[in-house]
Amino acid sequence: INNLISLAQIFTYKSIYSKALTYLLKAEKLAIKQEHYDLLNVIYDQIVKLSSLYRKIKPAVYIEKGNANNAYYQQLKQINSVMATINHELFDTNFSGKNTLVIDKLNQIVADFDEQYLQSPKIQFKIHTCVREVLLQKKDFNALENYLIYSLADFEAKKLLNKNTHAEKIVLICWIINTLTKNKKFKSSANYTEQLHEALMAHNKLHFDKYEWTYYQSLLINYSFLGETEKIINLLNELLTQKKTREIPAYSVFIYVNLAATYYCDNKINKALDTLSKIISTDIYKTLNNSWKVNILLLEIMFRLENEDFNFVVYRINNLKRNFQKELKKEQYKREKEFIGLLSNIAQLPDVFKNARFLKKANLFIKKSPKFEPGSNEIINYKLWLIAKVKKINYYDLVLKEANVQ
Repeated sequence: INNLISLAQIFTYKSIYSKALTYLLKAEKLAIKQEHYDLLNVIYDQIVKLSSLYRKIKPAVYIEKGNANNAYYQQLKQINSVMATINHELFDTNFSGKNTLVIDKLNQIVADFDEQYLQSPKIQFKIHTCVREVLLQKKDFNALENYLIYSLADFEAKKLLNKNTHAEKIVLICWIINTLTKNKKFKSSANYTEQLHEALMAHNKLHFDKYEWTYYQSLLINYSFLGETEKIINLLNELLTQKKTREIPAYSVFIYVNLAATYYCDNKINKALDTLSKIISTDIYKTLNNSWKVNILLLEIMFRLENEDFNFVVYRINNLKRNFQKELKKEQYKREKEFIGLLSNIAQLPDVFKNARFLKKANLFIKKSPKFEPGSNEIINYKLWLIAKVKKINYYDLVLKEANVQ
């Protein structure tokens, strides 16, 4: 568009006015198609200026077009400014659900917005983004699920989803998958994960590289809570053969940790430990932040307890306390610190699960624990693992039972 405007200026300077107008009209058509309303203002100003030199141009037509476009552009600038503010405030409050002024502001702007402007795909996507962020902030996940699924169908019916807006479609499907996971609707999530794969393959795999791992994560969560451990193991082993996995440490950690957890859920403890050692005993471990290091060591300790390797557990706990002494004093590590104390008791107390003092501590930890969340940061959920040990039931059976609670 800028090139066309520049060419028009060159031909105006050369007094070839018909050619200048041709380029400006091409620029107008392209600017309208791509919704570059700021550049449309420039184009109409150029045409009006050219009309004083080229009498075939009727300036009133382009003055009227310019006024209409400028009104639209100002309205668009207004909503962009307000939505930028809303989004900033939403993120700044970390979706706490307490910032009701932001919610009221969004509701007001949507109510006051002129109907003709709602036809613009850009504005529809912007409004959609703000509404979904507000529903997330309110933690109204049922309403969010319904709104996202409706939006996808609505955008498709209006033919707003094409090659130029394909990233919007992918992001929307990802939001649907995450919300369905949050609402523990894993079969529906699996269906949308298939749609995500189709979208990633469309337009010659236009955005495949950017969202590839989001797709794999979605597959893993669905498989995990549908009890399909064999599919998880096959997928992760296949990913280990990929060049990208070998080159990016974060991918390797993701795969090995999930593979170890899946072997554990599949009652293959030795395989779980062997897989986990491929992180702990290599240089990959050194690249991790301390939070990940603590989580991985706790995972190893839990696996070792299953094998009744109590001496190693005591050694590893002492080592962990020494190496992460600074972190374990912080408030954000309070849960891990309490859990480490319980793991130490399990390793050292005789008949620990008949010990009244231990059971009191364990039950208090369980009571204080947050509600089970699919896809949380705890690789093996501490609360459910402890319940399984106290009640002498299978951990993964308990996970599947929790996951199916609607």
